[in-house]
Amino acid sequence: MKPTFDIYHLRRALFDHVLQPLASAIAIIAKPEAIFLLGASLQGRRTESIFNPCAPAAEYISDSFLLVLIDDTRGKELYEWQDIIENHVKHLLPVTTIVMRRAGFEEWRRKRHLFAATVQQCAEVLYHAGNMRFPESTAAPDIEILKAMGRAHEEGIKRAKEFLAGAGLFCLRKQYTLAAFMIHQSLEQALCRLIESGTGYRANTHNLERLLRYAALVSWQVPDIFAARAEKEMQLLRLLQKAYIDARYREDYKVTCQDTAILMDKAEQLIRIAAIAGKRAIEVHMQKKAVDIQRIYMEA
Repeated sequence: MKPTFDIYHLRRALFDHVLQPLASAIAIIAKPEAIFLLGASLQGRRTESIFNPCAPAAEYISDSFLLVLIDDTRGKELYEWQDIIENHVKHLLPVTTIVMRRAGFEEWRRKRHLFAATVQQCAEVLYHAGNMRFPESTAAPDIEILKAMGRAHEEGIKRAKEFLAGAGLFCLRKQYTLAAFMIHQSLEQALCRLIESGTGYRANTHNLERLLRYAALVSWQVPDIFAARAEKEMQLLRLLQKAYIDARYREDYKVTCQDTAILMDKAEQLIRIAAIAGKRAIEVHMQKKAVDIQRIYMEA
């Protein structure tokens, strides 16, 4: 049995009725080589009343994270396939996908890339077309790769702080649109560093909403930065996302002093979370590598 994650094993029945229809729907539309389960969120609900004071709590899988490997992109970019798949299956279950070419993933696996090694060792295979070989084990990443990731993480967090300092300067000058652009860059830096430090995957996107979802693979605190159920929070996130282009090129893009102050505070929170969670993730990778080295030494 693969280690995967606790709620998958503890609440397996909740997964069984939704994952196979989900994988089948993706297989039809994307014709993937393989689909892996990377993670999921478990939600609880309990409703009581004067007419039913002893109702039990209900649990359900509210969303999941999938890796989809494809060979034939049929003229589409990988990010387009991510949107296509997510929109196609959202009536079954909201999903966040990482779509990769199979050849790229297998190359990563040969090079002991952290993302590929972790997927190989831990992820549940929901679907495979029969064209891939799944070795029983994959070597852990080289220690020098992990050290380089640690240095990149520190540099990325430092850059995120500098972007945020720049946003503060623009606020003092009442240049709120440019401040919003700098906040966007600060969040992008922090999120990308957190994702890569935790998973090894380098997200090639400026889409903050997607980066926030990817970062939830590493830190449970990230989704609370912009609460998905609060419309005001989502409006702020959409306003910030537009800043990447509109703050520089559209004269009608406006952001208030108050909104900028709220976004500054959220950026500070996220940078703190990313700094701690990313560093902790790399330390865990290092510890796992040390255990692997010790095991090999003892078996020799």
